[in-house]
Amino acid sequence: MTSRMENLPKRIGVAMSGGVDSSTAAWTLRERGCEVAGFTMAHTGSDADARNASAARAVCEHLGIAHHVIDLRDAFRALVADYFCDAYFRGLTPNPCVVCNRTVKFGLFLDRILSMGYDAMATGHYARIAPRGGALFLTRAADLTKDQTYFLYRLTRDMLKRIVFPNGEFTKARIRELAAGAGLPAQSAPESQEACFVPKDYGAFVAERMPERVKQGRIVDEQGKLLGWHEGIHLYTVGQRRGLGVAAPEPLYVLRLDAAENQIVAAPAHRLFRSSLITRDNVFAAGPPAQPLRATVKIRYNAAPVPAVIEPRAKDEFEVLFDAPQRAVTPGQSAVFYDGDTLLGGGIIQ
Repeated sequence: MTSRMENLPKRIGVAMSGGVDSSTAAWTLRERGCEVAGFTMAHTGSDADARNASAARAVCEHLGIAHHVIDLRDAFRALVADYFCDAYFRGLTPNPCVVCNRTVKFGLFLDRILSMGYDAMATGHYARIAPRGGALFLTRAADLTKDQTYFLYRLTRDMLKRIVFPNGEFTKARIRELAAGAGLPAQSAPESQEACFVPKDYGAFVAERMPERVKQGRIVDEQGKLLGWHEGIHLYTVGQRRGLGVAAPEPLYVLRLDAAENQIVAAPAHRLFRSSLITRDNVFAAGPPAQPLRATVKIRYNAAPVPAVIEPRAKDEFEVLFDAPQRAVTPGQSAVFYDGDTLLGGGIIQ
């Protein structure tokens, strides 16, 4: 398998947050002889934008490369933050990184970098790009514990032609070693948080943005018997136990969220397992399969890939049939499909 890193573009803009991953990516490309500049995306509308820009600027000064800030706050708010909040009130558990990567980071941000005369954009993601059958595919990173292809499955082939992932060949430990050897200011920076724009209390964040949609509702069992009351459907996700506050002979968990009725259905742990799921809004690197496809499937970022068969159903709808039942399949999350280390595609769980 030939890596995308073996035939690098000449001029590369590096998406930089000031963290160790993006900083080391910029250093690696500079060492490989590329003409490199750093680009920081202002998107959260919070103090984090200024902190990230300052940290990235310090790294760029250390490396002797230019640094630019691109303001995408309005687009991020409309395409990602509002989607995130709306999804919770529809009884879903969204993954904002998946949406941001497709529309903002590798969409608008990449386009702005290319418009400034750069040939490609690099990021600090742990992923690889490699050819297969004459086309480019995402493949899992060398460090499987840090692999981020799950978040990137919606990227198009045209995007992959303009993207470089320098960190995909390295372990996280090696990245920190390289950063230390290069004297990068970010060498000891902490890990980035998953949803960069959301504070720890995401429920309060969502409620503050859409207060008119916060409503008390019923918690019921599978037969519809009233068990208690919730303070907002946005505070819950499938498989959750904490916060239900209902008395029962055995522990109860969120089985499903009924947004139309504004109610939560709770059930014992053994009821959380499902042998199949449906995906819509699917993306496949080589086009949607017309026949059943054997693959491994991740139903959330931190889940292990599990064997399954993916079967086409109605238009843009696929059924995933697991070899063994899976716990807490969560609508709004993504099911991502792999053939070994090669990412085949994925879709949104219904």
